[in-house]
Amino acid sequence: MIHNFAATFLLSCNCVHQSKRIKMFEKSQEKLDTYKERVVTALDYKIKVDGFKNPDVAHTIIIDEEFIKRAKFRICILCNQLGQDVWCSEGVLKALRIAKENGVHIDVITRDSIDGKEEGNAFFKILNTFPQDKFSYKISNDTSKVSANILVIDKLHYRVEPTPILNGKPNRKAFVGIHCPKTAFAWEKEFDKLCS
Repeated sequence: MIHNFAATFLLSCNCVHQSKRIKMFEKSQEKLDTYKERVVTALDYKIKVDGFKNPDVAHTIIIDEEFIKRAKFRICILCNQLGQDVWCSEGVLKALRIAKENGVHIDVITRDSIDGKEEGNAFFKILNTFPQDKFSYKISNDTSKVSANILVIDKLHYRVEPTPILNGKPNRKAFVGIHCPKTAFAWEKEFDKLCS
């Protein structure tokens, strides 16, 4: 059963040789349960899927939850304000608690003040319970170095919102890579430019 699902997963992703971009989830309105099932399968079976669509808040929550709870070493988050619509969802908060239990280091950079202020943002409250050597936070509104929103997990997985604000509103459309160390490492290097 598992092998059949994995084979179906690979076929449905239109996976091709590494020389071409792999396209996954061509339909942006794909059912959320199917989307999550495919994400989990790619993560668990170490299937490389690069640049697939993450079209909205519901899909973003799935990616963030699945990535964060699997983190082993480092999580890098660059965003506008840790928006509560995603970061304070129950699944993402639960994943963050798992990351804390696993001793993961989290670096967060926001461009603006935390959504809901620091004391009203559940994600930020949990971050503040991390050991001091496992969590860093800073505000940097210097978009000349990096204008995209970035999530990188263990230099292995990434989610990037290339245009985080569109027409004055948050834009969650993103592309995601699972088991893509070269691309994830490149995005982490961009993130680290703002850390210094």
